[in-house]
Amino acid sequence: MRIRKRASAILAATITLTFILTFILILTLTLTVGFLILDSPPCRAEKFADLSIGGSFSTDENLTISAPREKATGKVSFSNSFIVGYRLGYWFESQRWAGVAVDASLFRQDIDDDGSLEVIPVSTLLMLRLPLLKSHAHPRGAFWPYVGLGPGIFFSSIEYEVADSDIPALLGKRISGTYSDREADIGLDARAGFAIRLPRHIAIFSEYRYTRFDPDFKEDVLGVKVNLATELKTHHLLCGFTCFF
Repeated sequence: MRIRKRASAILAATITLTFILTFILILTLTLTVGFLILDSPPCRAEKFADLSIGGSFSTDENLTISAPREKATGKVSFSNSFIVGYRLGYWFESQRWAGVAVDASLFRQDIDDDGSLEVIPVSTLLMLRLPLLKSHAHPRGAFWPYVGLGPGIFFSSIEYEVADSDIPALLGKRISGTYSDREADIGLDARAGFAIRLPRHIAIFSEYRYTRFDPDFKEDVLGVKVNLATELKTHHLLCGFTCFF
């Protein structure tokens, strides 16, 4: 088992932030090159980049802690938290109601008073919208409700206090420290919202988002493999702005 001091949380946060910034930079450069390649008359598209912030609210779920011969299951609560997100995509020119996007976000929730779970979903989305209030100034519409749906890779990391958990009872030993692990799982990302076009290639939007995935963490504790498994069903309320280019 990896025993970590509180100061390691600062290092973990720094590593996470570095990962996010690096991912955004690589993603931006990749999609920019892709947009330039696709930017011929038959494939013209309305490209956009979103920044969003909001709140995340997960439902109470069962947490199962299992060792090779025994397991224990109990209900846990996840705290409400902030979420930040970044999305790049484009709406097709020939089918202005359809588009695609890639989205990356970050939220972190406490597990009762015993630990925390940090989640970085990276999703690919099929986007559909209904352009309304069209005019000469806004041929694609000044207002549009939209939906998005797609799979995501959910990068998650857990920090869980051992002493007050079921781990000592399962192993038959009095131990303390922090159980920690990182996983990547496939999950669902669905959303619905509306956007309002403003002057100078800017729009604002409000969005409801639902994510779900099933993390299954594995870590050696005193030479014994211990699994922590749960479901994470999270409702997100977001607002943000869009830049078209």
